[in-house]
Amino acid sequence: AAGVAGTRREGRVMGETSVFGYGPRDEREREMLGALRVALEARCSSEEALSCVGCATDGDLLRALRARKNDERAAVELVIQEKIWRRENLPVNEDNEKMLKVRARNVAYIVHAPDYEGRSVVMTITARHDRSEVQFEEGEAFGLWLVEHTISHAQRFGHEQFTLIFDLAGFGWAQMDLPLARRMNELLVQSYPERLGKCLLLNAPFVFSSFYALVSPFIDQSTRERIVFVRDLAQLHEFVPREHLPTEYGGPRDLEIDVKRTYNA
Repeated sequence: AAGVAGTRREGRVMGETSVFGYGPRDEREREMLGALRVALEARCSSEEALSCVGCATDGDLLRALRARKNDERAAVELVIQEKIWRRENLPVNEDNEKMLKVRARNVAYIVHAPDYEGRSVVMTITARHDRSEVQFEEGEAFGLWLVEHTISHAQRFGHEQFTLIFDLAGFGWAQMDLPLARRMNELLVQSYPERLGKCLLLNAPFVFSSFYALVSPFIDQSTRERIVFVRDLAQLHEFVPREHLPTEYGGPRDLEIDVKRTYNA
C-alpha cells in the first residue's frame, strides 16, 4: 500500500480558507490570473471560440494555472479544452435508463457536510459496484453526474474542490473495473483539473494492492500525491470531522439520509 500523503494540522479550524479556494493565493497569482485572461481572449479570436470560453470564471482560470504549474500557454489550452468538452458532453441526462440503473445501486453519495478543508465529501461504497452488471457507458455517465452534482454542492461552501472517500471493504474481483477507473482518472485530470482535493482509501483489503498496481501507472504525480491509504477510522477523522460522518464511520449521522438527499436534490 502507498504511504500517507499528509493529514490535517493540529488545531486546524474547519472551514479555514484553503489554498485551493476561489481566490488567488497572493498578489503574484492575481497578476498571473489577469495575464491568463488576456492571453485567453487573444487566443480565442473567433466569435464561436469566445462564446465557448467567455464564461470561464476566475476559479476556472486558477485551476488551469495550478494544474499546468503556472505555464500560461498550457493553461490557455487546458481552459479551451475543458470548455469545449463541457459544451459537447454536458449536461448529463439524469433520467435516462443508464443513469437510473446505476443510481439504484447507491454506490456513492455526498456527505452533506464538509471536510476540515471546507471541501465537499463523496463516499463511495465499492462493494456495491459490480463490473459484470454495470456497463462502461453506464458507469461513466453516473461518474459524470456525480462529479457535476458534487461541484455544485462544493460551491455552497465557497470551494472548488472535493474529497473522495472509497470504502474498499469487500473489494474483490467483481469490483476490479480497470477501464472505468482509468476513464474517471482521465476525466478528473483533463476535464476537471484541480477539482480533486484528496482521495482517501479506507478498509483496503490485500487484494486491492494488485488492482492499485494496475491503475497507478496511469495516475499523474499530482493526483498520486493526494491519495491516502487510511488505516482506521481515527485517521479518517483527521480529514473529516467525526460529527460529519454516518454511524458506519464513527459519526452520529444517518447514512440513508445523505443517500436520499444526494439522489433527490
